[in-house]
Amino acid sequence: CGLRRPRVAANPDAPSATGRRSCRCWIFDTLRNVSNIFVSHAAADKALVDPFVSTVLQLGCEVPKASIFFSSRRSTGVPSGTDLSSYVRGKVQKADLVVAIISPTFQSRPYCAAELGAAWGVTNKLFPILTPGMRRTDLDGVLPTLLTQYLDESEALDELHERVCNAVGSS
Repeated sequence: CGLRRPRVAANPDAPSATGRRSCRCWIFDTLRNVSNIFVSHAAADKALVDPFVSTVLQLGCEVPKASIFFSSRRSTGVPSGTDLSSYVRGKVQKADLVVAIISPTFQSRPYCAAELGAAWGVTNKLFPILTPGMRRTDLDGVLPTLLTQYLDESEALDELHERVCNAVGSS
């Protein structure tokens, strides 16, 4: 088919056991190896986080929508009828990078704290970033011990770009 390309082998033209050329669907390989970016945020911050996802992750870092878990968008969030807690927990566990957009509202939400805790337990998986107006001295829980960046600083966005590119395997 047009979506298949020959499997690399010593003799790619040799027939398989079925007598047909051995092929693999490149779309399957691509989708299977897709990296996942989990955007942890407070739903009340959607007006700030939505443009961040669209502009920074999708346009700036060229992360496809299918590789982003962002619960405030229907197309990138939890499917209807799905158990919210287990679905989100699974997404955090499978994520290659968790970008936590930390605001005063984020810190007041137990669910955000749970997402953060799940990501915090895995080395080099968490990228905490503070919303404009937040101060490091405002942070609670494990956050004061983490090096955090600011969403409105170009150096932080450069570092985030590099971490996202490393997570998704692009340049």
